[in-house]
Order: sequence, then structure tokens, then C-alpha cells
Amino acid sequence: LISKIQERVLESVGAGIYAVADQPGLTKQEMTDAICGARAVIVILTLDSLRSTQQLQAIVCAMGFGDTLPVIPMNTPHFRFPSEQYHAEYLMARFPSSTADEVWLRGQQ
Repeated sequence: LISKIQERVLESVGAGIYAVADQPGLTKQEMTDAICGARAVIVILTLDSLRSTQQLQAIVCAMGFGDTLPVIPMNTPHFRFPSEQYHAEYLMARFPSSTADEVWLRGQQ
């Protein structure tokens, strides 16, 4: 999927694509540095992607740039938006409540 997207994007954009999924050992700082240099962040949402701490961290980091960095969600066919239980049990256990609430609210938009 990433190679298909990369091929189409690189036809019109001279920069490149940096796939966080290809870098499982990234520290929080390395992820922040990569996102700092981005023109946009595309979040590919799959069946269990919102259970990935690394993907959640990338989303939270990208959202920290406010409206200056476009965050583009791309849903795959198996992705289902999470329930309130996900917010209460999963997000709140991994992030400060203000961050978890912001992630949840933005996801609802």
C-alpha cells in the first residue's frame, strides 16, 4: 500500500515519504523531528492501528502543530471508529487526560 501511495505522490511532489511503520524503534524525539520536517501527515487507519502506541504517538505529535500541519486520515475498509469505551479505557490509560480528550474529539470530527 505504501509503495503504491509513494509512487503516485512522488509523481507530483519532489520530497519523499517517510513511513513511521517502517521505523518501529523510533523514540518520541525522533518521531517529533520527522514530523517537524513534514509537509503533511497521512494517517492510514487499519483494523487495529489505534491500538498501536507508535501510531497514536504520531497522531498526538502531529496534532500538536495545530492547523499549520495538515493531518490527513485515510481509512481502510476494515477500520471502525472506536467507541466511548476506547476513549475511557485505552486513551486515558496512555496519555494525559487533556491529550486523550483532544485526540478523541478530533477523531470525532
